[in-house]
Amino acid sequence: MYTRNLKAHRGTDNRILFEFVNQDQKPVDVIGIEFTFRMISGNGETLLLEKPLEIVNKGKGQARVVLTEQELDGISPGLKGFSIEQQYVPFAWTPIEPPIDPEDPVAIQPIYPPIPNCSGPYNPTGPTDPVDPDSFQKVEFEATYVDDHGGGRGVIEVLDSIMPAFVVSNILTIPDRSGLNNEYNSSIINTDAQAIHTFQLTVDSFTGTITFQGGSDTDNEWYEIVTSNYTNHNGIIGANIDGFHPYLRVNITDNTAGEITKIIYR
Repeated sequence: MYTRNLKAHRGTDNRILFEFVNQDQKPVDVIGIEFTFRMISGNGETLLLEKPLEIVNKGKGQARVVLTEQELDGISPGLKGFSIEQQYVPFAWTPIEPPIDPEDPVAIQPIYPPIPNCSGPYNPTGPTDPVDPDSFQKVEFEATYVDDHGGGRGVIEVLDSIMPAFVVSNILTIPDRSGLNNEYNSSIINTDAQAIHTFQLTVDSFTGTITFQGGSDTDNEWYEIVTSNYTNHNGIIGANIDGFHPYLRVNITDNTAGEITKIIYR
């Protein structure tokens, strides 16, 4: 199975159909296979949701998962990961009764078809003794590949496109400037794979430079996103930043005149 990025909309139920194909992009028979869908946090550290796929058409390799409104209410918007795990399930032997031959009814015997996706004894004329269920072993859990590079994890974006959602504001801390030089940084924000970021700074007679920085982690490798210079500025400074930046912070260089009293992010 190879798939593009998925989208799940909060505020409604989402039915996502999967079609499982082979290397030639041909549908594969999924009879006797159980699938489990998992949604994972963007950083890959937290399991957000797990539920089985419902088989829609075994012969065409189609199965679906329904992400309910209630399930998505507990998941924040943004980019998440997903995976699909498969496990083969053994079949019991079920005889196929052929039509009775009126001329020789004794010669007709039930036909026992092969058992797919499991290991165990097989007798084409049927077992002479009761089948021991323990003689059939489930195949180990296997990942389902979801991209062109044989990866086992795809991307699903959770969106607030149906109903607006209240976004909690975060107040960034500003260090005590005692003993610091003219350059300092705010606390760090984990963006949780959000694509739109809003900053609001309250300043009092501020003169200096404000730089919004991004980083892939919380070490010293920070990069510049937006830089602005101000002279004796009072009131509110607003900034909107687009793009996926795992971490954000505000870098401040002042000329000892004025101060920044509050930084809010959402």
